[in-house]
Amino acid sequence: MTHRWTTWERGMTSHPIVIGYGSIGRSAAGAIDDAGSGSDLVVIDHDPARVAVARRDGAHPVLGDACDLDVLRRAGTSEAASVTIAVAADSDAVRITSAVRGLNDHATICTSLRSDGWRAVAEHLGADQVVVTSRIAGRLLGLSTRRPGLLAEFQRALRHPPEIVVAQRPVRAGEIGQHPTHCSPLVLAVVRCGRVRWRDNPETPLLQAPDRLLVIRALWPAS
Repeated sequence: MTHRWTTWERGMTSHPIVIGYGSIGRSAAGAIDDAGSGSDLVVIDHDPARVAVARRDGAHPVLGDACDLDVLRRAGTSEAASVTIAVAADSDAVRITSAVRGLNDHATICTSLRSDGWRAVAEHLGADQVVVTSRIAGRLLGLSTRRPGLLAEFQRALRHPPEIVVAQRPVRAGEIGQHPTHCSPLVLAVVRCGRVRWRDNPETPLLQAPDRLLVIRALWPAS
């Protein structure tokens, strides 16, 4: 990342936050920067050395324990558009997930876990996406024994940012009866009987099972 902070703009809204700036968090921050959202990136970490790295990478670092609500507030969590949680302990990750959701009911929360056993807890406490790193790494290693070039393909895909597209998907069971503004920020509109109804329109009705949702998705290049 090339952006350099000079002052902390306390009025900033809709910024991304990465909590934990180890190898996973730093990689996540790089992906956010590649997608064009890294200029306002805020990083929270309790380690001064990692905070210094985040500052050199161009993020605005906040030194402190993200389990502390005061630290989350100082980072502007209540106004964040997305929060990526990549801390070492899964127990801390789910605690932080709950705290972030308590401060912000609209942000997209992505939580990284070491163990699959915490997935249901993280989802229940407000994570929109849960990535279990051990499962992904193990799966990738296993598949590589049958496809020796798979790792090279995966690394090549990571070097190219995805194309952002608008797609349709069905309404999920937990969304039925909800207004679209209560869904993920990636939901743009509702399609009902061939008519598009935008999420921010107060006249847009509550969701029904036959509805389709217009959503933002990342389309990765095939090669």
